[in-house]
Amino acid sequence: MIAKQPCWVAHLTLLTAFSLAWDSGIAGEPAVADSLTLSQCVERALQKSPALESNYRQYLAATHGEPQATALPEPQVSWTHYLEAVQTRTGPQENLFMISQTLPWFGKLRLKGEAANHEAEAARLHHEDARLALIREVSLSWLEYAYLAKETAITTESRGLLAQLVPVTEEQVRGGAPLTQQLTLELALGRLDGQLDDLKGRRSEASARLRAAMGESPEIEGTPLPWPILSDESATFEGDLENLAAHLRQHHPRLAALEQGVASAEAKARLAEKNAIPDPTIGANLHDIGDGGDTAAGISIGFRIPLAFKKYRAERAEAREREKAAVAEKENAELHLLAELEGAWERFQANARTVKRYRDELLPAADRIIDVSETSYRAGSASIRDVIDDQRDALDIRKAYWRAIADLHGAAIRVGTLAGDPEPLPQP
Repeated sequence: MIAKQPCWVAHLTLLTAFSLAWDSGIAGEPAVADSLTLSQCVERALQKSPALESNYRQYLAATHGEPQATALPEPQVSWTHYLEAVQTRTGPQENLFMISQTLPWFGKLRLKGEAANHEAEAARLHHEDARLALIREVSLSWLEYAYLAKETAITTESRGLLAQLVPVTEEQVRGGAPLTQQLTLELALGRLDGQLDDLKGRRSEASARLRAAMGESPEIEGTPLPWPILSDESATFEGDLENLAAHLRQHHPRLAALEQGVASAEAKARLAEKNAIPDPTIGANLHDIGDGGDTAAGISIGFRIPLAFKKYRAERAEAREREKAAVAEKENAELHLLAELEGAWERFQANARTVKRYRDELLPAADRIIDVSETSYRAGSASIRDVIDDQRDALDIRKAYWRAIADLHGAAIRVGTLAGDPEPLPQP
C-alpha cells in the first residue's frame, strides 16, 4: 500500500498493475493483452450499475427537499357573494374579498431547512458508501474469477503432465508390466477431464456473477468474460489496525451519513419544541357595497389556539426518542464496522503468513516431488499410482497457494473499503 493514497485506491492500483505486469506461463493462461483487468471491471461497474444509479438518483431527489421545507405556506384567497345582500348604512353589502397568509413562527422554517439539508447530505454519503460496496463486490467477484482461471490452468497443466506418461506406460505394459498401470493412468486422466468440465461450468457461473456485479446483462450465446490474470505479488499495508480504525471513524461514509441523520433528528427535535407556538395569520379584506355605497376595507390577524396539549407533548417526546435512536444507530454501526475491520485485518495477516509459508516451503517441495516422482517412474522404481498421488498432492498445494493469494488480495480490499476514504469517488 502507498501510505498517502486512499486505502482502496492504493490496493486497486497495486492489484491492477500486478495483473498487467505478471505472466506465469502456465498452460491455459490468457495473454496479458487479452486479460480482463480489475480496473476495467470497476470502471464498467461505476458506469453501468443500476443499483448505484438508483442510489445516485435518490441523492439527487433529496437535494430538492430544502426548498420545499423552507417555503412559506400558500396564501389563501376567498370570495364571498351574499345571496341576500346585507344592508348597511351606506348601501347593501354584496361581496366580500379576502386574502390571508400564514407566517411560521421565527426559526421554524430554518429548522425544517436544516433537517432537509442534513438528509440530503446523508443521501449523498449513502451513495458514497454504495460505491465503496460496489467496488468491493466487483473486486471480490473479479478475484474469484481470477482464481478460477488459475485453478483451470493448473488442472490443465497437471493433466498435460500425466498425459506425457501415456506412451511410457504403454511401453511398460508391452514389456510385461501389469495392465493396471495403464488403467490407473486412464482413470486419473478421466478424473482430471471431469474436473475440467466442472471448472468450465463454474466459469460460466463466475462470469455471470461478475457481469451482474458490473451491471451488465448475462452472457450472449454462452460466451463468458475473458480470463483475468491473478498476480502472485503480496499486498501490504503501511500502518496498523489502530490507524485504520481511526480512519474508519473519521471517514467512512456510512458513519458520516448516520452522523447527518443525528443532526437531522436534532433539528427536528428543536422544531418540535416550537410547534406548540401558534403561527400568526395576517390578512386583508374588502367589502363591496352596492348602490354607490363606499367600499369598506380592513386588515386582520389571527392565531390558532394550541389546546392539543397531549399532542404537542407526544410530538416533543417522539422527536427526542428519534434523536436518541439516531445516536444509538450510529454507535451500533461503528461497533459493527470496527469489528468487521478487525476481522478483515486478522484475515489479511493470516493470509499473508499463509502465502509466505506456501511460497517459501510448500511450493518448492511440490515442484521437487513432481520431478522426482516422474523421474523415478520413468526409471521403473515407482508405480504410476505413486506418480498420480504425488501429482495430486502437488496439484492441491498449488491450488491452495493461489487460493491464499486470492484471499490475501480479497482481505486487503475488505480492509481498504472498510477503512473508508475521504476522496470523492468517480460519479456514475
